Amino acid sequence: MQVIGFNFNKILAEKTGKPEGKLNIAMNINFSDLEKEETKALNKDVLRTDFEFNIIYQKVAKFEIKGSVYFIATPEKLKEMLKKWQKEKKLSDEARVPLMNFVLTKCNVKTLQLEEEFSLPSHIPLPKVTQTPPGEKAEKSKDAKYV
Repeated sequence: MQVIGFNFNKILAEKTGKPEGKLNIAMNINFSDLEKEETKALNKDVLRTDFEFNIIYQKVAKFEIKGSVYFIATPEKLKEMLKKWQKEKKLSDEARVPLMNFVLTKCNVKTLQLEEEFSLPSHIPLPKVTQTPPGEKAEKSKDAKYV
């Protein structure tokens, strides 16, 4: 399976309160549709899945992103995925895991930018550099270590 396209269809960012104390942040991804589409450029059948990505800061803010991911696979795999979707409304693990990782990458970058603009803390931990105490050997560089 290979992702060949991606687009955002809706981006909603709403701040409803001030962040105070510890925030409960929930994140969710749902795939809502799976359809076969023909591409003239590739002369192959492509599957399109629609997704919804949400981040909710309890009583403070919410982010909602909707979009589509386009991917290709062998004709047998495409047929198998469509059959499973029509029967169970689920993506196979073989497709779901890489698609979720792809959507997470794209949407996390977008929401990190929006969180900065809305003066909200990041929903995921970001890497930090700290000073190495004297006499202790640094892990990654001469005078800093990564936490």
